[in-house]
This record gives sequence, structure tokens and C-alpha cells, in this order.
Amino acid sequence: MILSRELLFLVLFGLSVQLLSAQETDPPGQCGTVAYNQWLEKQDPGYASSRKSVQEKIRDYLRRMNVQKEDSNQVIQIPVIVHILWNTAEQNIPDEQVWSQIFALNEDFRRLNADTVNTPVMFKPVAADSRIEFCLARRLPDNSGPSNGILRIWTDKAEFGLDNKVKSAYHGGSAAWDRDRYLNIWVCKLTANYLGYSQYPGGPDSTDGVVIDYRCFGRVGTLNPHYNKGRTATHEIGHWLDLYHIWGDDFGSCDGSDYVDDTPNAADANYYCPTHPRITNCNATGEMFMNYMDYCDDHCFNIYTAGQAQRMRAAIFTVRTSLLSSDGCDDYIGMQELEKDNHVTLYPNPASDYIHLTFSKPLNKAVFIVSDMTGRTCLLGQATNVTHQALDVSHLNDGLYFLSVRSGSSSVTLKLLLQR
Repeated sequence: MILSRELLFLVLFGLSVQLLSAQETDPPGQCGTVAYNQWLEKQDPGYASSRKSVQEKIRDYLRRMNVQKEDSNQVIQIPVIVHILWNTAEQNIPDEQVWSQIFALNEDFRRLNADTVNTPVMFKPVAADSRIEFCLARRLPDNSGPSNGILRIWTDKAEFGLDNKVKSAYHGGSAAWDRDRYLNIWVCKLTANYLGYSQYPGGPDSTDGVVIDYRCFGRVGTLNPHYNKGRTATHEIGHWLDLYHIWGDDFGSCDGSDYVDDTPNAADANYYCPTHPRITNCNATGEMFMNYMDYCDDHCFNIYTAGQAQRMRAAIFTVRTSLLSSDGCDDYIGMQELEKDNHVTLYPNPASDYIHLTFSKPLNKAVFIVSDMTGRTCLLGQATNVTHQALDVSHLNDGLYFLSVRSGSSSVTLKLLLQR
């Protein structure tokens, strides 16, 4: 049977409507942070008072900072250890997926993400670079050897809940590394529809960190199509640095607060990706649903505000100060020089748009990091089993940079000059 053009259009239109309807009725994921921290308060009688103390320290610091302008432009690097708890092969996510998550975090926290162009004009004046970066841990906690920042642990647990068992080897999980030197991220299959959860500053040392479902971690791999740009980790680490949901978890009453002045009042969580401006009973000009601390799909997010950046930095400068002196991002002293057994060639140098690296032997699971003179990570790449790698540096300003190549327990750092 041959369909007429009009009938064919109606059939295709109906199918597209059904598809869009199915996408919009997919159950949205939930952040488990509020539920988890309520549970933690019941388990630990001292947690509530500890949280109160944290809030007072952050409030006092922000008050002093606004008066004395004491916050520096220091770029803070936070070492990350990723614990992968897997029960099935699909849950044992590849290194490339972990690397893509670190790349996403550095883009989002430094406002280097390409989708900043989607930030509404009315919110652009408050959009901010938090000057916080992340690296995969490069040394073991006892400094006995190098690390790639990834632990893989098979577990007999099909999934984990909000009860901290994922953080306990006895319960089928993995014990935290020293929270004073590392941000612990546990990746696993979470129960119910939780995307992740975080422990606010002030909680027990042994459970400090962030938990993320493996289906919304990073940008590559088997991912939920709603949460495939690494923004779940961006959201949960915001909590870890004492950010709240932008609606203040007040169940739509408009009375709650996230304790940040430049995030407009919001009625409740937003899902999927609304159209701007989204007018609600709490906000007559439009809610900031594209903020990382809302509940929208990953492709909808694109902004941390200056106030949120200040609050996260205040958390580091008051209650997470040990991270400022952590050596977790430094190469292990016994790191082998890559060029001892694998000659590395960089060309052209000076460069303008693309640079090329060649290796005399195939390089397995390589990470490429371009940093500027302040130590800021400007570009991150990865590849597996390569003898040649090209990197696009056309978006970087002229000047001197450092290019680090790491593979296993070997590394090399080269100087790179960009000159147009």
C-alpha cells in the first residue's frame, strides 16, 4: 500500500509526538542528598551540631571576604579517587568514562563548557568561574607508589542504597581514602531512581564524599540519555562543597533558601528542560533552571553563579582547608620518565592551531594535560594504544604552556609555545 503525502505526514507526526511524550514521561532522576543527610542525622547524634558549626564558619568567612576582599584568585586543585564498585561487566566502566567525567568537571567549574552560550542574557552577569579544578589522584595515600586515581572492586551487591554500605569494604563496598587529601567518589548501581548523593561538610571522615550511579557518570559509556554530560557529579560535588538546591528544599512554599543571593528564588525542582523564562509563583521574571543545582537534564545545565562559587571556595577555606596542601595531584616521586623507554616528539612548537605528539612505541591509556603558567588545566585529552596524537589548541591564547603526558607509572612534561 502506498501512503499519500498527507497521510504519511500524519503518521510520522504521530510517531514523533509519541516519542516526545515517552521522553517526557520517563521518570526523572532524583538527588538523594537531602534524604541521605536526614538519615545521617539520625545515625550520628553529633552531625546536626557539626553542620551548624560549619554553617557559622562559612557565613563568617563570607562576611569577612565581602568586607576585606580576602579571597585570592588562587586556582584550587582537588585530587579525586574514583572507587568503581561493579557487579556486572556493564557496571565496570572504562577508564575513558572516568577521564571524561574529570574533563566535564573542569569545564563546568571553570566555566569553560561550550554551552555557556545557552545561559540567558539576564543571568550572564552573575555566571562565574569558581577557580576550582579536579585531577585524578597521582599517588597512593601512603605515598608508597603512583596511582591512576581509579580503584576497581568487584562486589556481590546488585545495588547500593543511601546507607553508606558502598563506602565499607565489610558491606561489599570500598573504604574511603584520606578525606583530608582526596575527594572520594564512589561509582556504582544505586537503588530506586537515585542519580547520586553527597555528604555535606561536617560529616564523619570515613563516609565523606560523593556517590554517583554508573549510568550518569561521565560523557561516554552506557549512560542514561537524560544524564550523559557528567552534570550529576557537578551537582553532587556542589553539595559536597556546601551548596544547596536552588529552591531551598521547601516543597514549593517559596520560603526556603540556598543561602546564595544571586540565585533567584525558585518554587521547586525543575525537570527535563523547560523553556526560558519559566514563570512560577516564586519568581515572576524567570527561574534559573539551568543552574547545576537544579534537577534538569544534563544538556539543560550551564551555570554556577558568583555567589555559589564564593560559597564553595568558602567551604574549602574554612572546613576543607587540608585540601589546599594536599599532594594528591603531584606526581609520585618515583614516577618514571616516559622518554627513557619511549621517545616523545612534539611538533610544531611554536604552534598556532594543532599540535602533534608522536611516540616511538604505542602508548597505552595515555592522558594529555595542557596547563597554563598559573597551573590551570586548559585542555584534557585521552587515548589508548597510540603512536600519534593530535590536539586542538586553537582556542587557547598565545603564550607559554606545559604539556604533560601520563601513561601508567610514566610521565613527561614538555614546554609548549602558542604563537600566531
